[in-house]
Amino acid sequence: VKNIIYENMEKHRTQILVITGGEPLLQYNELKQLIHQLNCPVQIETNGTIIKVPLNACYIISPKKDFKKIFKFYKNYDNTYFKFIIENGFQLQQVKQLIHENNYTKTIYLQPEYSKAPEITKLILNKSPNIKYKISGQLHKYMGVE
Repeated sequence: VKNIIYENMEKHRTQILVITGGEPLLQYNELKQLIHQLNCPVQIETNGTIIKVPLNACYIISPKKDFKKIFKFYKNYDNTYFKFIIENGFQLQQVKQLIHENNYTKTIYLQPEYSKAPEITKLILNKSPNIKYKISGQLHKYMGVE
């Protein structure tokens, strides 16, 4: 698998490797070895349920459950960022409360649940002025790519 990754990175002149899909941290030891051998930045997208000390990579953590526990473990690492999927006002309020309770000052990403994107985007814009955030979308769904 490593050879395929290297070949494709060279072929496409990759500047950053993004590892996502499933739960990448299930292969923690293999990732550790791969990242050590690569000569480019690596970004790992994870739901955070496999609690491991972050590797030498950028982590985008999108907790689906136990988000308070996951947040508290990863919040102090410089190479971690959080993305929260927002389906309703209650979830948005929970995220805001978590951010305030932990005095978290880094920007977070709020991603409206795709099927409710217009209404949730408005909700985020109207109800989130007192936290640092960016709105994130699932571009592949808007483009019709699976």
